[in-house]
Formats: sequence, C-alpha cells, structure tokens
Amino acid sequence: MEAKIAQHVQILSSSTSGENVLKSLQDLNIFVDSRNLNSEQLLMLIPPSLLFRRLALNHTSEIGYCTSLLKKLLNYMKPEMIITEYEVEAMQGVNHPSVEVRELCLHQVERSAQTNSGVLKIIQNLDLVNFIIRNLGHSHMGCATVASNIVLCVSRHGDGLALLLDSHHHAEFLELMRKSHTVCFRVYELFVKMFEANQNAYEQFKPIFTNLADEINSDDVLIQMNCIELLTDLVNINEAAYRFPEEAGVNQKLYSILMSVESNPLAALLVPAIIKFFGFLSITNPVFILDKYPQFYEFIFNCITSNDPSLLAVAVDTIGAIGLSNEGLAVLFQNESRRNIMLVIGRCLQVADEQMKVHFLDCLASLFASGDTSDKNTLDLIHSLYQKLDANPLQMLFQVLKQPFNSVRKSCFKTFYNLVSYQWMLADINNIPGFFEYLLDRRTENEKECQELKYEVIKKMSLSPAVSNVFDKPSVLKLKQFVRDGAFYVGSEVSVSVDETQ
Repeated sequence: MEAKIAQHVQILSSSTSGENVLKSLQDLNIFVDSRNLNSEQLLMLIPPSLLFRRLALNHTSEIGYCTSLLKKLLNYMKPEMIITEYEVEAMQGVNHPSVEVRELCLHQVERSAQTNSGVLKIIQNLDLVNFIIRNLGHSHMGCATVASNIVLCVSRHGDGLALLLDSHHHAEFLELMRKSHTVCFRVYELFVKMFEANQNAYEQFKPIFTNLADEINSDDVLIQMNCIELLTDLVNINEAAYRFPEEAGVNQKLYSILMSVESNPLAALLVPAIIKFFGFLSITNPVFILDKYPQFYEFIFNCITSNDPSLLAVAVDTIGAIGLSNEGLAVLFQNESRRNIMLVIGRCLQVADEQMKVHFLDCLASLFASGDTSDKNTLDLIHSLYQKLDANPLQMLFQVLKQPFNSVRKSCFKTFYNLVSYQWMLADINNIPGFFEYLLDRRTENEKECQELKYEVIKKMSLSPAVSNVFDKPSVLKLKQFVRDGAFYVGSEVSVSVDETQ
C-alpha cells in the first residue's frame, strides 16, 4: 500500500493536470478512508503541502477530491499546526476563489483559534486577521459564519480584542459594513457577541452600538426589525448594555411606534419585535418600565383580549416571562381589571389549537411559579389568578390534560408541577372526582418526557408538608409508592393460559 501511495504522490508532484491526477486523488482518498495506516504514516506519505500546491493551481475538476483529502489529513494534525506549519498556505486558502477551499481553510483556522498557541499565532499575523475579517462579507454563508467564529475566538484573548478594536481594524469593519445591509448586520451581530465575551469593555464597544441604535431611524422596516432584535440581545448582557437603549433614545422611539400602530400600518410589522424588546426590559426591571412606559403593559393585555392571531403568542409569552418573578407578577396584575385577563386566558386555552395551547400553558406555569417565596401578597395573588381562570379551574385544566397531544400534556404537567406547591391546589385535587386516580394511572402516558414530568408532579406532592393534612393515609401511601417505583415502573401481571383443545 505504501508503494502505491508513493506512486500516486509522485503523479501529483509531477503532473499539472489530467485524468491520472484525478485518479490518484480518488485512490488516495480511498487509502486514507481504509484506515490501514495510522495518521503519522499517512502524513509522512502524503504531504499536506503538496495538496495545498495543487489547490493553488485552481483546477476546478480537482478541487473536490483535493479538499476532501486535505481535510482528512489536516484533521489528523494538532489544530494549531495549520498556522504554525502552513501559515502561508492558510492565508492563500482563506482567499481562494473556490468556496470549498476557502471554507476548508477557514475551518482549520477556526480549530487553531480554539487553542491558546493558535490564537496567539493568529493575532501576530495582521494580514491573516484582515483576510478573515473580509470573509465576513462573503456571499457564502458558511464562509461568513466560520469567519465570525474565528473573530469571536480572537476577541476572547485580551491582545486579540485590542487588535480588533484598534483604528486600523475598526476601519476594516466599517468598510465591510458599507457592502450591504446584510453584511452590516452580520458585523453588528458579531460585535454584540464580542461584547458578551468582554463585558468590561463597554466603552470600547459603545461607538458601534451607537451606530446600531441609529438604524432604528431607517425607513426600511426590515432594517428596523433587525436592529430591534440585536438590541434585544444586547440588553440582556449586563447592566451597562441594559441602560444603553434608554440613554440612546431607542426605548422612547420604540414606545412611540407601539403607541402609533393603529395609524401606521407599516409599524404593525415591528410590533412583535417591540413587544419582545420591552418584555426583556421588563424582566430585569418591571417597575421602571411601568413608570416610564406604562401603556406597554396595557398593550400586551389588549393583544390577548382582542385575540389578535399575529400578536397573541408573543403577548402570552411575554406576560409569562415577566410574571416569572414576584416583582414582575405584582406589576402585571396590580389591579382587579388586570387580573380579569385570566378569565380570557382560560377561555382561549380551551378552544386554542395545539401550538397556542402550549403557549398559554407555559405562561400559566410561569405565573404560578412561587420561587419558594413566603411573601403572603405574592401567594395570595397567585391563588387569585388561579381562581379567575375558570369557575372550576382544575376541572378545566384536567380536561386539557386529557387531550391526546404530547406537547400540550408536557406543558400541562409543568403547570401542575408549580401549582402543587400550594395547599389549596392539593385540596382541589382531592375534591375533583377522578383526578387523583388519573395522576396515579401509569397507562395514561406513553411518552418518556410526559412520564418523567408526571413523576415529578407526584413526587412534589408526596414531599409537600401539607400532603398529610389534605389526603387520607391510603392516598399518601399511594403517592409515596408511586415515587418509590420510579417514573417508568411497569407492574407485573399474572396471566393464565387456557388450552382450548381440551
């Protein structure tokens, strides 16, 4: 085999092109895949430098076979060797006209960037860094994505971040952003990720974030949507980032758009993104949003009462996310009229399609999560919200639970898991005919996650300090036995065989 490999390598070294070259590349790929030789032997017999030279010739017919072979060999090497041993070839590769070659070399540089020695070597090669940055603007998404990953790896190194943010490379990024709106937002997204990895460098990132915030004034709705989505990602990173859109006037601008939606048809396209944006702001500081932008909460409640199909899911998800905290729950349901939305949610839950039922149930699971609080006001509010769901809320949820949709059942069990923290819920379970027996019936669930979720509900019930005060002793013993048997227990049954021939 080694002699045959040597013959093929000789053909690749001496021939410029032709069928014999293609045949040799095909056979070498087969030899490597056969794994009859170890990686050290293969790298000695088939020098990667030879394959790089063939790729430099840019013979279209060879590129597929050659990149396939080179990828296998380079993956046998230590990640940083693409930079330490083949630096020039790597630089040529990331600029190669063939997407296949370019993507291969970018992937290898990415492997190197994930090692300390490799990223240091990349930082020392300013030309390579420039070439990688320029690949962010490549029309092939694969190349652009890998280039973005490399820049992100470099930014995680202190010297790398300083290099990327110096005046020269800042100019490179700005030039790249002029290429198209798509590339521009690709760069903005990268900078948000870079800041997430370097949260103490807010002042250095602020100029690019200011440019991003200015995009909200565009006349292009798609640009505005992309801007809002990235700013939503940004505000979740840290306190400085949370304050940025308020200081930049973005919050007020988006609030004005939200309030003018009835008179501005184009603004309607932005509403889901704006709801999500203010939702994330509210998760962190619901009182601030209530004081500064009070109509936001009214707006999302109106989305539910109006049953607007385009906004219902995002409004329900947002209420659930805000209401997960005790502070958010109190802000959302600060008065009786707000609490009446629960009756609307209860009605919608019963008639909604499968996907929307999941949204409603996940929202309820968040609203009913106590966070192990002992705050009486919060506990009383949760009980009040539960009671407003329906004249008989548990019976209504029981009917939803029995529907043959696993996604709905999973979300229903998540809701019950939070509800069984409360003694009044245990009392409801004890008073609804058939519900307790349904919970303990293992035959109702045939899907693994549903079985696990049901088990967790029953386990939580069995561990509740109030369980003995609500259920009789035989029922408590049944709960504990269910837990002891585990989530996937299958009871043994005795079967009697009857010989009908007798």
